[in-house]
Order: sequence, then C-alpha cells, then structure tokens
Amino acid sequence: MGTGIPEAARRLIAEHIESVAQLEVLLLLRAARERSWHWQDVAAELRTAPELAEASLGRLTRAGLVGVEIDAEERPSFRYKPSTPAAADAADKLASAYATHKTAVIALIFSSPTDSIQGFADAFRLRGDGSG
Repeated sequence: MGTGIPEAARRLIAEHIESVAQLEVLLLLRAARERSWHWQDVAAELRTAPELAEASLGRLTRAGLVGVEIDAEERPSFRYKPSTPAAADAADKLASAYATHKTAVIALIFSSPTDSIQGFADAFRLRGDGSG
C-alpha cells in the first residue's frame, strides 16, 4: 500500500471520521484509556471549541469507538471503548498511521465526503445518462 495507511484505518476514516478534530478526540481518549472525560475537559485538553468536542464525542459514540457513562452528577462522561475487537484494531492501525503518515491521513480525511455533503451532491446527480 503506497500511502502507508492500512485498509482497516482507511475504512474507519471513510465510515466514521469526518474531521481531523474528531480524529484528535479519538486519539486523546485512546491514549488515556482508563480515564473518563467530560466533553468540556476534552475541549480544554485539545484547545478546541466545546461544541466541536461534544459533537466529535457524539459521533465517536455512535460509531462504537467511545462509550458513554453518566457520572454521579448526572453528566455524561466518555471513555475509549471500542465495541468490537475489529473496531479496536482499526483504531490502533489509524493511530499508528497518523503517527507515521500524518499528512496522508489528513489528506484521506479531507478526501472523504461527509454524509451531509454527499447527500447534497447526490441531490444534483442526474438520473440516467440522457444521451440519445
């Protein structure tokens, strides 16, 4: 593979990673596996907008990469908790690829259309080829 990004990592990006910020959130939680994070703490640690951290955590939770728990104060906290061994393996491969081929991973993230952008583009796709 010319880019140094394993297929499992490519698939993870294509299916679940919409931005570099979201990847950074995943990597932060993965690096501190034993810690539960509130979204405000993630935002502070990564020096990003709280809304971006919260949205990234929600997306990663829906992707089965992050688990959510409710703490004693009834606030959600998040922890790296892949739902399957395959998800954990893909995240490990993505983390490794990002460490060694950062530019290629970033380029792949930017080349993967998000669902909303793809849906918008699909709305303009012509039905049939129209030639005759």
